[in-house]
Amino acid sequence: MFENYKSVVHDLIKKHTKLPLEPYINELAALSHILILNKHQHSSIATKVFSSELLEELAASLSSESMNYNLDFNDQHYLTLTKTITNLSMSIKTREQAIVELTVMSADMDYGPRRLVRGISNLIQKLPNTPLKDNNDISESELWSTYFDPLLSCLICDPDRLVHLRWTNSIPIEGGKLRPDAIIAKKQQLEYDHSVGHGEVKVNQGNTSKYLLCMDTLRLAIFNKNAIDVNKLDGSLAFQIHGFNITFFVSRLVANGIYTFFEIAHFRFPQSLDDLPSFISLKNMKLLLGINEAFWRLCRKSDDSATIAGRYKVTLASLETLIDGSKDRVRSCSVRYGQ
Repeated sequence: MFENYKSVVHDLIKKHTKLPLEPYINELAALSHILILNKHQHSSIATKVFSSELLEELAASLSSESMNYNLDFNDQHYLTLTKTITNLSMSIKTREQAIVELTVMSADMDYGPRRLVRGISNLIQKLPNTPLKDNNDISESELWSTYFDPLLSCLICDPDRLVHLRWTNSIPIEGGKLRPDAIIAKKQQLEYDHSVGHGEVKVNQGNTSKYLLCMDTLRLAIFNKNAIDVNKLDGSLAFQIHGFNITFFVSRLVANGIYTFFEIAHFRFPQSLDDLPSFISLKNMKLLLGINEAFWRLCRKSDDSATIAGRYKVTLASLETLIDGSKDRVRSCSVRYGQ
């Protein structure tokens, strides 16, 4: 079916030479052997080839295999967390009191919940008391450094485990011409050795078009594919930030020449301490724990590197030449961006 899908895309290229990115992002990814499978976000062409039922089943299967949605956050710890955050947002507790309380509580937790609580403590330290009335004042670097890095730096990196979240806007270690906004890199001795994940960031302003967001998604899928190919990974993580929305994806090489790229979680991050109580819902806590567990389990060098090497297919170097550079905000797009 995937070969049939790619054949349809090649026929479209022969007919039109270039394809507009927004409605054909899934098809353009397929030219580099990447099958995008996001729940309820399938293109019309993919639906005709696979059927909507099969695409939903595949998306659900990959997500459930990669994410453990049943990780428990201790009831007493969760009650303490919610009470502390609520009291903080109502100015009953100070930031320092809340941070000390959560630090003491997290000391006896297992690794995943402890890292999550430490990340929330970081948010307490960084978030403003109230949201800005105009988010256009927030720059891209301020967006990730103030609102996202405090939690992500505990969730998907750990210097003690030699994994670092780097906001470098530089070419990945695996090479290429494109530069992701963020790289999750494994360190070996005194230098960064290889990438295990990537991130892209866009502020949510009026001039942010679907074209730019789609380009970021496509770039992330290709960055992850290259990381799997070069480093022989079981999986690679990606996150895409748009304003205060963030979506997490996982890439996996599941069969000969089929690299899947699928969503595992989507959140709206807090803009201030006022928003923090609603962010720490039990559902969000479970999803964040699942991301942490999936990252450390999957985003590493495979124990079966020969299978990864045997399934390899080359990334299409000329993909950008097949993308129509015109931009149209009203074009339909199967991928959601939390706008």
